[in-house]
Amino acid sequence: MVPGAKHLWELKQVLYDAPYENEEKTETYPGFTHEEVVPVETVFPLTEKQDLFDLFRMTPYYWKTPKAGSARLAALHELTVTASFRIHVLW
Repeated sequence: MVPGAKHLWELKQVLYDAPYENEEKTETYPGFTHEEVVPVETVFPLTEKQDLFDLFRMTPYYWKTPKAGSARLAALHELTVTASFRIHVLW
């Protein structure tokens, strides 16, 4: 499973001045055949400030975000976020 193009897009829009979509690519693995990619996506509200911060802390963005982006996130009380994944089925 890998992130989809718009994974946590709304969070990235808050954190970065010029957010970009995740690259969607298909990796090859020796000994396996790629059968299909199953997209999975859901949108969910984060209505508590602590939930926003907890999500932020469990992403690589926590370590890479400029101070201005962190300040914008700290000013929010809620945010609706897209979770987008691509499940790669191999055999």
